[in-house]
Amino acid sequence: MSTSPFRARQRPVSVPIEPRPPGDNSSAGPGYAVTRWLLLSLLLVGLLGGSRLALGRPLGEGENFPGPTRPPEKERSSLRQSLFERLQRDQDVRRKYLEDGQDVALREEMDRVDRENSEWMKGLVQENGWPRISEVGADGAQAAFLLVQHSPDAAFQRRCLDLMTPLVKEGEVSAVNWAYLLDRVLLAEGKKQVFGTQFLVGPDGKPELRPLEDPETVDSRRAELGLPPLEEYRKLVEDMHRQRKTP
Repeated sequence: MSTSPFRARQRPVSVPIEPRPPGDNSSAGPGYAVTRWLLLSLLLVGLLGGSRLALGRPLGEGENFPGPTRPPEKERSSLRQSLFERLQRDQDVRRKYLEDGQDVALREEMDRVDRENSEWMKGLVQENGWPRISEVGADGAQAAFLLVQHSPDAAFQRRCLDLMTPLVKEGEVSAVNWAYLLDRVLLAEGKKQVFGTQFLVGPDGKPELRPLEDPETVDSRRAELGLPPLEEYRKLVEDMHRQRKTP
């Protein structure tokens, strides 16, 4: 299986999926289908404040991390349901905060939900490894990704990214989810993102693209995942940001 390697300045990164066929510029790819939904779910963390300092106990080097075991089949439906319940709490508090972004109590509640979900995901990953699509379904795996993407613990996000990367080739992890988390992790590590998924609100109150590696080739990298060109994505981010500010 061939890949299209490219290098981020600080470390090599290779897109772990087959490239789209040459000339295939259709908007029917999986990346196009989920981009707007992902933006709705990621808007607060992606635009407001970027990476936050780790508030929970990081799962990093030197920590006891035994090899995970796959959950028995009878436990998978329960795990999937737990992921949905956790995600529901995540999305409920974000919807409230989108309606009133000045409410300090809501922001504190959102931070608390993120910390609790992050700690729960640490236990899940330590015991069972990363939740695979074949175990919890595509929607369950999507829920797991969003919980980790909203985690305040950058070291744990890196751990999850490393677990997800080999599973993309196996079809057990969404390549689009992988790309969003990769960009988040690289930025948290002081590096440049490679897919251009992450924005911040600038001094003028408008979304600004965070530092990007090799901007001239980013659309090629995005196309390999079925993501729209960066300028189309930028317009989508700006449109959704305007909608959020409009009463």
